[in-house]
Amino acid sequence: MYFDSGFYFKCNDCGHDDEYLFGIGFLFSSLENVIDLLPKKKWQAANDLYKNNKEAKFTYDGYEVYQCEKCASVQNTFLVEARDKNNTLLFSSVNNCGRCRKSRKKIVHTEKKIKNFKCPKCKSTNLSYKEGIMWD
Repeated sequence: MYFDSGFYFKCNDCGHDDEYLFGIGFLFSSLENVIDLLPKKKWQAANDLYKNNKEAKFTYDGYEVYQCEKCASVQNTFLVEARDKNNTLLFSSVNNCGRCRKSRKKIVHTEKKIKNFKCPKCKSTNLSYKEGIMWD
């Protein structure tokens, strides 16, 4: 059985708070299961690529936090990527920032803290963390 966790954070400057999931749950046991978790448009694109492009190499990872370096917007999602034989990206489940269209970077985390994370509301790094939920 798989269990993973989440973090709760609160910005000590503006009061914004949220919780983010990290890791894999039991649904991440196969690529097909992970593709089925994608939203409709992403599911269609990934599923078509999976069924029709035998040269596409898929990889997937559990839930992570991806943050825009410019405006600090956040996407808490799992990663599914497909690349061709030249390592060109054909598909990614991580969206570019909806505000400024820049790519989001994966935030590094430990069991106690999210590193280099900024408040998505005010961009402060003056944050408090506590362990969140356990999920599967």
